[in-house]
Amino acid sequence: MGFPKAYLPYAEGSTFVDKIIGTYKDFGCDRIVVVMPGNVLPPHPYDKQPGIAFVQNHYPERGRSYSLQLGMEALDINGYVFLQNIDNPFIHVALLRQLYASRKIHAIVKPVCRGKGGHPVLMGEAVAAVIRQQLQNNLNLRHLFAAFDQVKIPAGAEVLVNINTMAEYRQCFATHVTANGAFPPLYDPGHYSAIQETLFS
Repeated sequence: MGFPKAYLPYAEGSTFVDKIIGTYKDFGCDRIVVVMPGNVLPPHPYDKQPGIAFVQNHYPERGRSYSLQLGMEALDINGYVFLQNIDNPFIHVALLRQLYASRKIHAIVKPVCRGKGGHPVLMGEAVAAVIRQQLQNNLNLRHLFAAFDQVKIPAGAEVLVNINTMAEYRQCFATHVTANGAFPPLYDPGHYSAIQETLFS
């Protein structure tokens, strides 16, 4: 995409990472770790707030499991852990509450729409503990998660969003209604044409 997904505009004056952090704070998370690819982290107002940490991933080619391990290493508490993709900012507090209400120590709790698993997922304490014990190993998340119970929570189509290209970005933000109702107020691509040309040229 040529630009960090975390800093894509979400709504006027906010970005994907703003929306995601704000939602988890509203839910009540007191420890949030954001793993960012690359050698340089752009300054961000959240990185000075207590309980929020930005971590650099110098080896993004090592895959998602490596990013998760970096995040878990920086997360200096035990307990349940949400795993959130940066390219899906369409989360809401009600969904997080649903997932947390169904939590189990030895399980993965995930939203499901049309038979497909979405995001975020909630890792039980036992799952998080296993990942911490293998921080120096090359984890296969699919195999690791398959070893634990799966709790599936029906959810709207927004949990399946995965924005990887500029075309997908425009498509998502031109869509205001999902199977689960309306998205929150969204960024209007027409208002940000100059920003788009700057960020994605």
